[in-house]
Amino acid sequence: MARTKKLNLGLARIKRTLFVIITVLFLIGILLTAMGSMFHAVYTEFEVFIESRYFKPVAFLIMIGVFMILISILGFYGMLKTSTAITHLFSFCLVLLLILEVATAVIGFTFCYSMYDNVKSNMNHTLKQYNECYAARKSWGFLQSRLDCCGIESPLDWASEDINGTLITYRQTTFAVPESCLESSISLNHPKLYERGCINVLGNYMSDSIVSITCCVTIVLIVQVSNLKF
Repeated sequence: MARTKKLNLGLARIKRTLFVIITVLFLIGILLTAMGSMFHAVYTEFEVFIESRYFKPVAFLIMIGVFMILISILGFYGMLKTSTAITHLFSFCLVLLLILEVATAVIGFTFCYSMYDNVKSNMNHTLKQYNECYAARKSWGFLQSRLDCCGIESPLDWASEDINGTLITYRQTTFAVPESCLESSISLNHPKLYERGCINVLGNYMSDSIVSITCCVTIVLIVQVSNLKF
């Protein structure tokens, strides 16, 4: 009788612990999905300057988040039904999740050091196409007005391009820049020139986002592996 009581108490404790683990998994899934969606929205806004392969870590992050939510729901259902088959399926899904996390971490580590240079290269390419390509003009206009920046590394990048724009004198050099390089305000008789380069804003943000995704997934992976004993 006493042994049965201890066994029941042990099972109840295991269920409570499992409930906490599944709940944490569910909340982490929501967090990763929201985080991935936010990064994807930013990437999409500036997709002209980013190669499609750099969207992979973001897509994997969203997949991991959604998969975590689905696995958590399966885990909650398995606890309610006390089904061995569902428990085995839950364990199998956790293994798949670990594989997906490893793949995301590897891709992230591979891309994090090349992201900055890739964005800079695409910026330089579209800058050269500014006069001939409407998409390039539109993309640079959006980029500079949205991030309050001008040129790749500085406004001087526009000095080598013969564009139709607003004439300015910057560091003793007179050249034309797009209107998006200037702060638009009716209270300013002489609009202020954005002096920071766009690569310092966008390039650093993109590189940091890849690092954040990689670190986040790696931490989740370590936590999951450390709890496999359970």
